[in-house]
Amino acid sequence: MKNYHKLDLGRTLNMAGPNGFRGGSDCHHYGSVGGCDSECPALWNGECEPINDVLKNVELEENEIEELKEIYKIQPVNSLDHSPVAIFGSTGRKGGRCK
Repeated sequence: MKNYHKLDLGRTLNMAGPNGFRGGSDCHHYGSVGGCDSECPALWNGECEPINDVLKNVELEENEIEELKEIYKIQPVNSLDHSPVAIFGSTGRKGGRCK
């Protein structure tokens, strides 16, 4: 489930605060309010990169992993290891990351 309330809070704080990053992506805004998690809209919109770095600290259910594999159009790196990092590996796409 996407948490738009946390995203809106991050946008508001970043845009209004003197230390905010006004040009930040939704990935940045969401992550700046308590970090990344499985409810991040940017994650589910395919906007988090590099995805393997993001997923190191995000807990996911098996069905969520399958959905994200389709969203990011990636194949398992190691079929014996079912951790998110092994499943997602590196997509080779460029962009920002949730922090």
